[in-house]
Amino acid sequence: MPVDAKSAAVRFDGLWFAGLLSNKQRKDATHHLRRMVHGLGRSIIDLERRARESARRAGKTFCQTPTARLHGARYPGPLFHSRCG
Repeated sequence: MPVDAKSAAVRFDGLWFAGLLSNKQRKDATHHLRRMVHGLGRSIIDLERRARESARRAGKTFCQTPTARLHGARYPGPLFHSRCG
């Protein structure tokens, strides 16, 4: 069953409040959860970076959506095209 990080942290707190987890167990579980979430985020960022580099080497360009351009987005949108129009 998938569980998001926030609900997992709330469950750790609930177990801790109920006295089923010690302070150290709660701290360790929360720390482990944060490291897992951070690692997943890093993996996603690295995957996107590699995909963008691969597309750039293949001669494709990035096309920003009009909204992203309007707000001065630092990174272009996710669409790759040989020619932006």
